[in-house]
Amino acid sequence: GAAVGRDIIIVVDENSLPPTGSRAVLASVEQFLGRISPVDRVAFVRMPDFVGSVDFPTDRAKVREALKKVQGRRLRSGMTRVSIGEAAARERGNDMAWEQAVARACGGATGPSLEACISDLTSEAISLWTDITRRAQQTVDGLRSLIETMKEMPGPKTLMLLSQGFSAADAYADVQA
Repeated sequence: GAAVGRDIIIVVDENSLPPTGSRAVLASVEQFLGRISPVDRVAFVRMPDFVGSVDFPTDRAKVREALKKVQGRRLRSGMTRVSIGEAAARERGNDMAWEQAVARACGGATGPSLEACISDLTSEAISLWTDITRRAQQTVDGLRSLIETMKEMPGPKTLMLLSQGFSAADAYADVQA
C-alpha cells in the first residue's frame, strides 16, 4: 500500500526569540525539512499570534517561505540594568541575588541617590518580570489552543516547539487547571 507519513507541527515561539540571532534555529528547521520523508505532512505555526502560519500544505515551499518571515521580539527597550535572572530573583524573594544586583547597578551611591537608584532598579525589574510572565502566558495559552485543535486531527501527531525558553512558573498553575 501507499506509505503513510507523519503529521508534524513545527511551532516557533517568536516571543522567546531575539530580533536577531534566530536564524541559526531557523536554519536547523530548514535542515530538518530536508531530511524528513516526502510523505510526512508538515504544518508551521508562529506563536503567539499565529499570523503567517501554514496548515499542512502539499508544497513544503510554503513552509520554507513562512519560516523566512519569523521575527523575534525585543524583550524590552531602554532598560538594561536588570537581567532576567535578577528580575526573577527579586520576584521570587531571593534577597541575596537582588542585593548583588543593587550593589552592581548602584555601587557607590549613598543616601537619596542610592534610594533613587534602588527605586529605579526595582521599577525596571517589575516591568521586565511583568513582560516575561505576560509572554509566558501567551505561549502557554497558544500551546493550549493548538493542542485543542490537534485533538480534532485523526492519528498521531508530532509537535516540535522552537523556543529559547519561557518562565512558566506562574503559567504552570494555569496549565494544571
